[in-house]
Amino acid sequence: MNSQCLNEKCCLIATDIDKTIISEEKEKKVLYQVVGLLADAASHGTQVAFITGNSMNELCINFLKIFIKYLLDTDNFHLLDRFHFFCNSGGVYVRFPFNLKSKLFREKSNEKSDNHAQKLFDQITFTDGNNNRRVKAPFVNTSYLNRCKIPDGDIEIIQQITDNMVEFYIKEIEENRSHYCEKYDIKKICDGNQIKKPTLELRPVSHILENNKLVESTVQVTLKPILSFQYAINNNEKPGLIGNDLRSCLVKKIQQEFDDKGLSHLIARPAGRSSIDICLQKLDKAYALEFLIDHLNLQEYPRSGKKFGSNVIYFGDEVIAGGG
Repeated sequence: MNSQCLNEKCCLIATDIDKTIISEEKEKKVLYQVVGLLADAASHGTQVAFITGNSMNELCINFLKIFIKYLLDTDNFHLLDRFHFFCNSGGVYVRFPFNLKSKLFREKSNEKSDNHAQKLFDQITFTDGNNNRRVKAPFVNTSYLNRCKIPDGDIEIIQQITDNMVEFYIKEIEENRSHYCEKYDIKKICDGNQIKKPTLELRPVSHILENNKLVESTVQVTLKPILSFQYAINNNEKPGLIGNDLRSCLVKKIQQEFDDKGLSHLIARPAGRSSIDICLQKLDKAYALEFLIDHLNLQEYPRSGKKFGSNVIYFGDEVIAGGG
């Protein structure tokens, strides 16, 4: 971090990723246009954060790989440490420090941009045993992760509760299939005629402790696929189904189980198109953003006549709208 930048109280721009700057409907050029504007802001001292509720694998494959190529293609790779990345419900903070850039640049050659971008991507990420892409441990902020991780003893209880919920979910749809077929395109959550059995993804994250010990922690578990309002046959009915669909019912039942078992520090939330995310109740994108404001010393105080976050801009597709 440039100390001069901090002293000048530069601002922070933060954005959601999915459905905001990338989606199935948007072309890659839209991503390049938005990232181009953010890179220009970063060149003037602005800090930039990308905050997604999705997994580290999705962050790496759907965004980080393309992002690195863009910085290389536009000769902006020197700005890499101005960018901050959060994933897994905002519970994992990733950053690539200044000293990384000189090491990577030394290996720059005249090879094609695609090949060079892939080499850089391979130096900061790896593929785990489940074929998921993850950021390497040295680039994960351990102190923040320790604040956000689910206690190890809770994972087994979460698995037991979600196993019971899956049984309820499958039985509910099978016994009331005609009812759900009237409102939802349930073929999208079926294999043939069978309802896809939702599975629990633990999404572990590797990080390094002060004694250089490599450990793994979990900040978010995800149950999917779950039938939600996103699968409504009639798009006009979607707004009325938000909070009243089968996924919402499952979320309430899971939360009640947590509360009954003394796990009120955990929360179950609808996420994406067909997922239920489980993490610490305090954890969300706002929590990640507040941490980053403090971490970068960009906060303002009432005595200065400005509110906390007054020099921060955040944009996303569901800042106000329901369902997210």
